[in-house]
Amino acid sequence: MLLLAAVVGCSSGDETVPDNKAQNETGNKTETVFVDDPGPALTAEQETMFNENVNGFTFNLFRALVNKNPGQSIVSSPLSVAAVLAMLNDGAMGKTREELLQVLGFGEAKTRALNEYFQKQMNMENKYDTKLQMSNAVFARQGFEFKPAFVEDMKKYYDAPAEVLDFSSPDAVDHINSWCSGHTNGMIPKIVDQLSPDALSVLLNAIYFNGRWAMPFVEDLTRSERFTLEDKTQKSVQMMHLTMPMIYQENDLFQALCMEYSDAGYYMTILLPTPGKKVSDIVERMTEEWWKELNTKYVYSMIKGKEVVLSLPRFTVETKDEKIQNLKTVLSELGSPSMFNPEKAQFPNILTTAGLYVSQIIQKATIDVNESGTIAAATTASTLDGESNALDILTPIYFTADHPFVYVISNMKTGVVYFIGTYQG
Repeated sequence: MLLLAAVVGCSSGDETVPDNKAQNETGNKTETVFVDDPGPALTAEQETMFNENVNGFTFNLFRALVNKNPGQSIVSSPLSVAAVLAMLNDGAMGKTREELLQVLGFGEAKTRALNEYFQKQMNMENKYDTKLQMSNAVFARQGFEFKPAFVEDMKKYYDAPAEVLDFSSPDAVDHINSWCSGHTNGMIPKIVDQLSPDALSVLLNAIYFNGRWAMPFVEDLTRSERFTLEDKTQKSVQMMHLTMPMIYQENDLFQALCMEYSDAGYYMTILLPTPGKKVSDIVERMTEEWWKELNTKYVYSMIKGKEVVLSLPRFTVETKDEKIQNLKTVLSELGSPSMFNPEKAQFPNILTTAGLYVSQIIQKATIDVNESGTIAAATTASTLDGESNALDILTPIYFTADHPFVYVISNMKTGVVYFIGTYQG
């Protein structure tokens, strides 16, 4: 679950009509009127393009996390981060909005189409034993008001009713953490420890996935085996085993295996480096074009399943390192620094107060892969601060994941990635 806490402003407005700004007891209240063109509805062509764009953002963010944290097991949901950035975009304008769209890869997308795209992501159909759930929440400090247009968009597109809390009370932190825990089925019980005196608003997204394998591993076959780390040291892991026809392909960089969940609409891709290659070599190759090509090859290989002898560690990964949780530096380096700058951030249509900027964007995520399936969750929080003043079946293929690998959970039809990470042992 990714937690993003930020202070933001306008609802995707491009022009402003100056107005007098009245001072009140809670801060600098702005009555500025924004001329906004929300644009037309989302088209089928745009949806396909946005699927590729959001995956481009996914791989860019994931690459940055891996490069900054070499050798660490990582689990993340860039899609959760993207959802929070889209909510911020709804209240941004000017340079801040341009940077947000550039980082997301959505170019000059209009607000309505972008909001409708993420609305569709929230409403993905759940079938059989697989559950995919996305949720959003918006909170403001008591004494500060959300702009009506922002409230309307958050409720309409993100199913996030605006709530007002007394940020100075511990009850506010408890309420936010309770929301986080409830929307991740307890996998992420807490996203914030405290709220700063300057925090005026908190935007949240949570994503929860629970999928059973189409063909589960047999628990009796799981046993302790050697796992070789990238520094050539070894450790013992609980290795699961399964032999069956699977969707498989390989090249000089990796072996790729597609493991389906019982829904048949979701799957996990395991990318195992070939001898002499490392996880970082795969990560550097990952782009939206690369992912599209890989999935196209999967479609063809589904016709002819290959007999695969699979050995895969049973593992749990959780983002405990604050350097991985805190996305402020990464997002700034990817091209969106102004939203974190109190002097440059432009978020005029979130609250009826001036000077909003994003003080932090945090994501917490966790994944558990076992014999039955996969459970994963992520919460992203953005805190907004401001001036408070108050296959062919031939010979078997051996896929032995006994060294670090990359894993991806995605939608088989759209290709959209929900979770991505590395397992380093």
